[in-house]
Amino acid sequence: MSRLVLLLMAGVLIGSAVAASGATNRVPAKLVGTWGDDFFNTLKIQSSGRVRYQFAQQERIQGTASGTNSRVTFTASTCSKNGTYAWKLKGRHLTFKLIKDGCIPRRNFLLTAWTRK
Repeated sequence: MSRLVLLLMAGVLIGSAVAASGATNRVPAKLVGTWGDDFFNTLKIQSSGRVRYQFAQQERIQGTASGTNSRVTFTASTCSKNGTYAWKLKGRHLTFKLIKDGCIPRRNFLLTAWTRK
């Protein structure tokens, strides 16, 4: 009987840890979608946190995003460090403001005006 109680307690602890860790990988719902800029680039952000950066309908780079209602942190398969940005949405228009990002290609990609597709 005591083994069963221990197993149940362990399951609850593990489940809580998984739920807590999953919550930090979430993307604000307003960021989820496909965004385009004036240079034929596409930024696709999924609710799971997966991100696809597509340059002028050619090169595709995978990454992740997680954040809050005012900040978002991005990763990219081609960058060794994370990048953090403030974000603002007005209607269908999304902009990012650099907080910290050592990855110049991602920084150049994100710092433009995006429109929801």
